[in-house]
Amino acid sequence: MKQRLGIAQALLTQPKLLICDEPTNALDPVGRKEILDILYKISGMTTALFSTHILSDVERICDHAAFLNGGKIAVSGTLAEIKALHGHENIR
Repeated sequence: MKQRLGIAQALLTQPKLLICDEPTNALDPVGRKEILDILYKISGMTTALFSTHILSDVERICDHAAFLNGGKIAVSGTLAEIKALHGHENIR
């Protein structure tokens, strides 16, 4: 509930940018789906930047992604571009 409340509070002002640090962390499957659905729905009016180690979350709602290595961007682009250049099996 705290995750949902935090995102709801942040969205009250209709920000242009929303930064989330692992927004689905410690949520049950239903809660994860709800949070990801919210982030997907706001994509038309708000840019959501979030960090996660769960690639299925990225594939579900992101149109662009950046992968960090040593604190620097190692790979970035659309998911299709990243998969085409680096192969799906190489992204872990």
